[in-house]
Amino acid sequence: TTSTSRIVAHEVAHQLFGNIISMDWWNQLWLKEGFASYFQYEAISVLYPELDSLVDQLEGIFGAFNYYLTNRMHSMDIPDDDKKSLLKIYGAVSYRKGGAILRMVRGII
Repeated sequence: TTSTSRIVAHEVAHQLFGNIISMDWWNQLWLKEGFASYFQYEAISVLYPELDSLVDQLEGIFGAFNYYLTNRMHSMDIPDDDKKSLLKIYGAVSYRKGGAILRMVRGII
């Protein structure tokens, strides 16, 4: 299914982005999750074009925009000494916004 393919691709991407290449501290979590989210859709679009991963990715991006409109947002990057905020950085912002930013960078390059 699409959901299973997305999860497997995301976790395989973590083998490189998160396990081999990683951030210095958890405050840069959006890089790890953003790269994994971005490459999960790229892998699915190449391996399973019939799953239409671009539509799925855009739905995720619009979901992140909607999250912005309905919730109090936090920065994707938190200060190193703000350990209480570490759990807050997991969520739509780290996954969807991080992937969306990487997609925009790709479009610019």
